[in-house]
Amino acid sequence: MTVDSERHAVNRLISLERDEAMNGAEDCRAYVEHLQHEHGRLNQLLLEIGHEVAALGQVGQPEDSIAHFAQRLTDLRQQLQAHFAEEEAGGCLEEAVARCPSLSEDSKTIVAEHPLLDRMLEQLLAQTRNRAVSPADVQRDYRAFGDKLHAHEAAENRLLQMAFGAEATDYDVEGDD
Repeated sequence: MTVDSERHAVNRLISLERDEAMNGAEDCRAYVEHLQHEHGRLNQLLLEIGHEVAALGQVGQPEDSIAHFAQRLTDLRQQLQAHFAEEEAGGCLEEAVARCPSLSEDSKTIVAEHPLLDRMLEQLLAQTRNRAVSPADVQRDYRAFGDKLHAHEAAENRLLQMAFGAEATDYDVEGDD
């Protein structure tokens, strides 16, 4: 056995022992990785829709641009509802609170924001049905929604980092590059 292979074997053994001692850490690691993927996907969708929102009201926009935007918001809302339901069904947030009970209120606050974020999207959808609303109002409200969602995901990331330490910081759960 070479020195490198011995070093690798020792590091792997230490890693396995640490994982066993963490009592469920592997499940949470998988959940954090899943959140990373989901948040990245949702952030990409937010960015794409944001470009469409920025173009609203510009000369040369197709007549159906508002209808297309409304469909994109509907899709985003359905994806967020599924994402929130998954978070609320239990998993890593519950494990974080079990490891660090002082995070209980933060976890409750994060989960309590889900209906607010859903209402913000519903209000944006209502605006798209109101042909009298200005593109500037839609742009402002979409920015406010995006800012609120990013703050929500950042709070979730902080909670996971506080509960799992370096394990959670290894992952970019906000989806930023």
